[in-house]
Amino acid sequence: MMAGWIFSGWPRIWQNPPIPPKIQEAKAETQVLRPNGTGFYQDWETLVGTSHWEATNDDPVDDSTYIETQVQGRVDIQALANPTFDDSDTVNSVTIYCRAYAIGTKGPEKISFFDRLDTTDRDQEDNIGVTRDSWDQYNSATLITAPDGGGWTKQKVTDLQVGIITNTLGAETLRVSEIWIVVDYTPPAVSISITNDIVTFQTVALDATVDNSSDLPEITVDSGPADLNVKSTVFIEGANTWTLHETDNGPNRVLWEFSKNGTDWAPFAVAGTEYTFDTNVPTSDTRNLYLRLTVPTETASYNQYSSTVTVVAF
Repeated sequence: MMAGWIFSGWPRIWQNPPIPPKIQEAKAETQVLRPNGTGFYQDWETLVGTSHWEATNDDPVDDSTYIETQVQGRVDIQALANPTFDDSDTVNSVTIYCRAYAIGTKGPEKISFFDRLDTTDRDQEDNIGVTRDSWDQYNSATLITAPDGGGWTKQKVTDLQVGIITNTLGAETLRVSEIWIVVDYTPPAVSISITNDIVTFQTVALDATVDNSSDLPEITVDSGPADLNVKSTVFIEGANTWTLHETDNGPNRVLWEFSKNGTDWAPFAVAGTEYTFDTNVPTSDTRNLYLRLTVPTETASYNQYSSTVTVVAF
């Protein structure tokens, strides 16, 4: 909290109580991975395209290239592009998708999703009926475990191969034009702490500037890496307000600035708006928070003003 006192036309600015940190909650994210290499099984006998993986990796969708089979029980799988999320991210699940097309007149044509990790194969046994004479999208169940029965990791996703097995097929035809997976993952939770979070400014005159270079809060990234933002409220005393401004002070208006090195300053131009303080700060690293205040040229009240500065980690 930033607090200010005005005495006999001479403002005294005092920081108390502490600057609060704010930790953004870790939220699940997703990443789409498409084929980019030849899989272990390439058993579907007809290819319309350059290769099995190139025929099934189109983005946007292109149903003019595909793999095709008229034989029940055949498997065709593709290697996938490598994931780009961090090694420390938690992989929650994988879901396999495809676009398929059936041609036939007898019983329904059915497929199941199939994945392989190292030497371990897994038939999902979905037995999904495929629509005849129409390209449609299909997906597996949400796969919480990898083919080896263990939890997912980034390395397992990297080594994964996925595709289709034909479960029910007589003399009919099945085509698949696209195969991809969606990986659901959660980045690690970010944690920070702030020490020396009470800063006192000495008495200053109106229209003067003061900083806290001799009394710096220290932000520590306890669990990272973390991006750090800062934000501030306006200064308030009852019904009176010192507003913020991007370039200068004025009557009942402050120039309120922050810096990570005491040299390069940026303003809190708009109250409540987050501004970049630093990015990709590693675990255990620290950053000092420099603050600089240019007091109003005039003030409507000589009572205590207060404002809150918050450090946001994500």
